[in-house]
Amino acid sequence: MEAPQQQECKTQFRRTLDRMLDLRITGGTIVDGTGSAARSGDVGVRDGRIVAVGEVDEPAARTIDADGLVVCPGFVDLHTHYDAQVMWDGAASPSPLHGVTTIIGGNCGFSIAPLTDDDDVDYVRRLMSVVEGIPLSALEQGCAWDWRSFGEYLARLDGRLVPNAGFLAGHSTIRRAVMGADATEGPAAAEQVATMASLLDRALTDGALGFSSGWDNAHFDADGKPVPSRGAAPDEFLALAGVVGRHAGTTIGMFPWMGELPDDRMELMADMSATADRPVNWNLLGSMSPVEIYEQQLAACDLGQRRGGRVVALALPDFLRMRASTLLANIPEFAEVLRMPDWERRAALQDPDARASLVAAIDRAGEGEFAAVGRWDLLEIAEARGSEHESLVGLTVEEAARRLGTTPVDVLLDVVVAEQLPLTVMLPTLVPSLGASDEGWRARAAVWQDERVVLGG
Repeated sequence: MEAPQQQECKTQFRRTLDRMLDLRITGGTIVDGTGSAARSGDVGVRDGRIVAVGEVDEPAARTIDADGLVVCPGFVDLHTHYDAQVMWDGAASPSPLHGVTTIIGGNCGFSIAPLTDDDDVDYVRRLMSVVEGIPLSALEQGCAWDWRSFGEYLARLDGRLVPNAGFLAGHSTIRRAVMGADATEGPAAAEQVATMASLLDRALTDGALGFSSGWDNAHFDADGKPVPSRGAAPDEFLALAGVVGRHAGTTIGMFPWMGELPDDRMELMADMSATADRPVNWNLLGSMSPVEIYEQQLAACDLGQRRGGRVVALALPDFLRMRASTLLANIPEFAEVLRMPDWERRAALQDPDARASLVAAIDRAGEGEFAAVGRWDLLEIAEARGSEHESLVGLTVEEAARRLGTTPVDVLLDVVVAEQLPLTVMLPTLVPSLGASDEGWRARAAVWQDERVVLGG
């Protein structure tokens, strides 16, 4: 038997362990997410939960000195397209590296469930490869695609994800499941809308966080046709919004337009929110236009409130960045070339007539809604496909042209398009005419604090 003194020591040791924190973060600037002012202090964690904030003097198994750093809750990114990627990358890289601890996928009307047959699988894979710039080979090889219902899709993710995650059921995906190839051709019949409503109802019952859609001018499928949701009539949107309203805790995501919002898009979002009695979050505040239009766009939020709903605009905490395939695919001449096999695409780019057509398309784009194509100082080469172009990564098209001793148009055609290189478009999402100036950042910061705006993406 142990001596009483030994027993007392063990008892005291256990009490010390019970009181000891697993983690103490000291000396940081605490931003607690409640809206209160930042303050200096410590944070204590035990059993995976925050148990003390302020002056924390309890012993801890591990202590982190956060002097000069901000200590805050993890960020919620409510607009991502990780739906397929999380099948092969449970960490949803690189979001956690930026402090994101919750991701929401299935946005813009693009989810990867529900599916009805192999034709749907092929269509959705090709759609995602175009609208989100995900290599088709990754989509084909990284997922088993052995689910059909939304619940079966979610079941594949159980225990797989590092961040918290939720997914919306996408309108384009549901429409394709119901209408097949006709989904891109125009309005649905009443019985087809009823079937869509039933599919959405089941998805929400299975765990979808809400419904997403798009009635925009920017998204095309892999066949060059407007994505399915763009063929819907207002009554279809409202019918599906009504289904969302029958499920507590849900939400609606919407992509109404790229640029200045037409009145009918504003009215639709307001009516969807009022019909569902749910918030509608829409993207994207700001535009690729050189004019300042965000105040016009935010009028959609005011209209939603007047009609008894809640419409909130999504803004990026940075510049807008997109793949060149997404930007260029919306230009008819480029869409055709981008869909070609590698050898055929490269040959077309060397054909004088085809090349002249593309150059003319660039000139026209520079005057319209795709003006970004002509801003060579804001188009940056994101990565290389081989060693030949590794030295160009991180350079703008303008800089790459100087390095190669050629023109920006030639770089776009002979390097970016020919090799299908990912190209990053860096355009201000708000007050585009102010660019990356201090004045521009101050203007964006002011808009980000507007109650009608939420950060994400």
